[in-house]
Amino acid sequence: MSPLSSRVSRLALSVAAIAAMSCSARADEAYRLSPGDAVEISLAPIPDQRQRVVIQADGTIVLPAVGSTVVAGLTAAEFQTRMETILPTKVFRRRAPDGREQLVVVKPEDVSAVIAEYRPVYVSGDVLTPGQQPFRPMMTARQVITAAGGYSLVRARQTQFGPDPVDLRRDHDSLWTDYLKEYFYLLRTRAELANEMTFDVGIGFERASKETAAKISVLTQREEVEEQAVQADTQELARVRKLLANGTVTNPQMTESRRALMLSSSRRLETTVQLMQARRLVDEHNRQLERIANQRQSNLMLQLRDGNVRLADLSVKIQNLRTRLAGLGAISAKGGGVGSGQRAELVIVRKSGAEWRRLTVGEDVEVQPGDVIEVAYYGEPLPEFTALH
Repeated sequence: MSPLSSRVSRLALSVAAIAAMSCSARADEAYRLSPGDAVEISLAPIPDQRQRVVIQADGTIVLPAVGSTVVAGLTAAEFQTRMETILPTKVFRRRAPDGREQLVVVKPEDVSAVIAEYRPVYVSGDVLTPGQQPFRPMMTARQVITAAGGYSLVRARQTQFGPDPVDLRRDHDSLWTDYLKEYFYLLRTRAELANEMTFDVGIGFERASKETAAKISVLTQREEVEEQAVQADTQELARVRKLLANGTVTNPQMTESRRALMLSSSRRLETTVQLMQARRLVDEHNRQLERIANQRQSNLMLQLRDGNVRLADLSVKIQNLRTRLAGLGAISAKGGGVGSGQRAELVIVRKSGAEWRRLTVGEDVEVQPGDVIEVAYYGEPLPEFTALH
């Protein structure tokens, strides 16, 4: 169906619903008596002769002293006028307390003619107790459905074969939950691949890296201090060597200066070796970090691939379940997504003159006596499903 024809159909449906509501809004004042309605006639001078009769299939009622009278098709006011015209022309008798019969003169104002009971309305389809329900003036379709026990998806599917729609809907909701979990997991995976998120490499590894960096800093400072000591000892040895050549100092002093230079040089060499080891350890940590990052990148790519496969599989399963639910009538083929408010379709079958009409209405439309309400219930609306990417 094209978008234009779809809009035209929706417009026609809205016009029909508005027409039905405006028609039902005048149901009480414009209602005309029909077979099956019960009327009650009473005379003020003879209160004990109140008559309650049901309009027959031919549209007549039978009253004592009056006989058969056609009342079908009359409004309540016209029925009152008809009785005020007919009854005063008849002779009525009542028995006095002493046992004698007395003639009673009936005036038009003494006549009371009312609709005592309307024809029932009927409910069929997806309700708990389909059948007839007593009619009350200004009664709405919602009230009739409530009196019939409310909507019943279980009863509506009792005659169907195959899986229970309730079980299918539970499976649908479970798959939808798994789908959302998988979707947000893939979002996180994509974010990590794009370096938008950091990952924890382990508390021990991080602590070792910090300790090594601190050790390098200390060793670097110590190496600088020991290098200065070596230079100072070298200068001192050169000075002592000159003095020894001039005969100013003795050999033991020369030996002591050499020993001091060797000691400071050994310390500097030891510190240099430790510094090299620490830097080599840092390089090893960096290589390990790079290997971990590469391995994690590879794992994330695999997880992304597998996640996309699982997401596509869940999407197919959800669509399959929705198709099965629609086939069983558990969801509306016309939609029924979030925001549409469509839980049930109500059709009133109403006789207008000699013609029966079908009116698609809402729950708050007023019904008329004799209406048949056909109910198609689809349960709570399922959320619209669109595959996420």
